Amino acid sequence: MHTRLETARFLAALAAMSTASAAWAQTSSWPPPTDAPVVTQHQLTLDGSPLKYTARAGFLTLRDESNTAHARIFYVYYQSANPKKSSRPLTFAWNGGPGSNASLLHLGALGPVRVKDLAEYSSGAPPPPYQLTDNESAWLDKTDLVFVDPVGTGYSYPVETRYGKEFWSPKGDIASITEFIRLFLSQYDYAQETPIFLVGESYGTIRAAGVSAALGDKGLNVAGVVLISAALQSTGARSDVEAISLVPSYTAAAFEQKRLPADLQQNLDAAVQQSQEWASTKYSVALLQGDRLAPAERASVVKDFARYTGLSEEYVRQQGLEIGMEEFAGQLLADKKQVVGHYDVRTTAASTSSEGEYDPTRDPSLDTHGTGAMIVPYLRSQLDITTDARYAGPFGGGWPPPTQHRGDWMSVKWDWSEGVSVDASAALARAMRANKGMRVLVISGLYDLATPFAATEYAFAHMGLDPATRARAELVRYKAGHMVYLDAATRKQLKRDFVSLVGKALTPAPQSTR
Repeated sequence: MHTRLETARFLAALAAMSTASAAWAQTSSWPPPTDAPVVTQHQLTLDGSPLKYTARAGFLTLRDESNTAHARIFYVYYQSANPKKSSRPLTFAWNGGPGSNASLLHLGALGPVRVKDLAEYSSGAPPPPYQLTDNESAWLDKTDLVFVDPVGTGYSYPVETRYGKEFWSPKGDIASITEFIRLFLSQYDYAQETPIFLVGESYGTIRAAGVSAALGDKGLNVAGVVLISAALQSTGARSDVEAISLVPSYTAAAFEQKRLPADLQQNLDAAVQQSQEWASTKYSVALLQGDRLAPAERASVVKDFARYTGLSEEYVRQQGLEIGMEEFAGQLLADKKQVVGHYDVRTTAASTSSEGEYDPTRDPSLDTHGTGAMIVPYLRSQLDITTDARYAGPFGGGWPPPTQHRGDWMSVKWDWSEGVSVDASAALARAMRANKGMRVLVISGLYDLATPFAATEYAFAHMGLDPATRARAELVRYKAGHMVYLDAATRKQLKRDFVSLVGKALTPAPQSTR
């Protein structure tokens, strides 16, 4: 009788838990008791045809070898109504920071729903309030999509505070997302041969490079990697390579703000090409000379630097031959009392006489057109995720307020004790050598100072890849800023380039005739 009673209680508890897991989004229970997702049905019109799809929003729990939960990672998974086949791609996407949630790629670029472009609002009613609309460039007709919030971002969280440090470092971050993907493939019963694609933006490219290698080590080959506004190498300090890499981006900025000499102001691509050639030759040699550089040669370099950047010779002479991003952004339009955006030099804001420490929340180029404002309303109204929990992002805003400047910002919590120098290009190179079929698409914005395109091109040129392996990586420049997808034209270009990547990755390599 005791056994029957205990069995009945167990079954009742199991039924209650099942009911709770199916309805956790409609209750005040948070977080949900199980990893069962909330499932909703939707339809999207793409290229004039309806596309039905299922959205699943929920958590996967990361557990150690003793089955102790350490973190829960929130995700949104979109699956088209087409029958799941082993040949249909599955794409995992995340943003950067470190500390950014996935809302930018989710509602700004790849997902079935997006925020409206600024040009889509009537001139008499600029946002806010922001609005959502169907994404005409959604990727869902070509791949199933999983948007991932790393631990500490979005709704993802460490189960106990002490576990946070396990995830907030380059190594821990990569390991946790690798484990999440393993769990996801198991949870949804994906076949071993399913083509897996990874999409990362900014710091998320470091994560994507590391995860591609880590998955390969686990026998899960990645078919393709998309790196948007890549940040593959970081020393944590200024260097000659950084200075050289920034010059072509300065040229693009000066071109857009009409600060170049007349002969360079005719064609953007030509001006940038000349600038990059000068920076990688005459300028790089001058930097190597240091204080050994002869006065006449220094004067010549100062003159050329001013010519290619739109700055005055006097300012360049005073500052020396290396001018950092913040100095350039504040000086290019100083006569107009304006600063240019670090993430998109086409944007400007009024400057003050005492700017102080750079504050990204005031940077005009970090206007995301409402993705941050709309992600929670979208999750609540369309995906039935109704909770008052904070959807965490990179720039703080939590409660209680911090006791020191930026104390609640995710990036400040990041543990760099492993070293501030990060070189994800080595991991990517290892993955490309081991996986002979993996393709890489690298997209850089010409107007982005934060992750300059020349730095990314330098990184790939120094990865030590043989010609055949190097040919599987395509580097593309967009006439865009850091968030390359914030207008219709570049969103369409991004999808076209992804579709091309998928086609190449899934095309069998020709067999040798020998």
